[in-house]
Amino acid sequence: MRSARLLAACGAGLALAVIGQVPAVSVAVPDKWVGVWSVHAGGATVRANGTITMTYQAYYKRDHGLPSFPEIRMKVTSVHGNRLIGRVIGQRESPIEVGSRFTVRQRTPGIWIKFSGSKKTFRFCDRWHRERGDCGA
Repeated sequence: MRSARLLAACGAGLALAVIGQVPAVSVAVPDKWVGVWSVHAGGATVRANGTITMTYQAYYKRDHGLPSFPEIRMKVTSVHGNRLIGRVIGQRESPIEVGSRFTVRQRTPGIWIKFSGSKKTFRFCDRWHRERGDCGA
């Protein structure tokens, strides 16, 4: 892992603080996870190299009732059975912060993504459920 470090002069001494750690490489993801998972006005793409990109529709007061379409980029750091675990490596227009931990679980109708510090669970559909109409518009 690479550590981001901050050096600051403190009087006559020198202080070293670790601000956060972001994994240098992602972990390969098993085939059953790889693909496009969908939701109305958004989706998640899970790649074999362990990177995930997701978009979703949100409404923020600052946008005066108009929808926004935030994007979150993630890196998988470990695979445990039916869970992918990792960190957020980038985002656009999302309240989810870079460095936040995430967990992806396989749950009907596809996958659920949960971020540390957020009460929301993002649910995405697999192709079979989407074609049956189980996933909204």
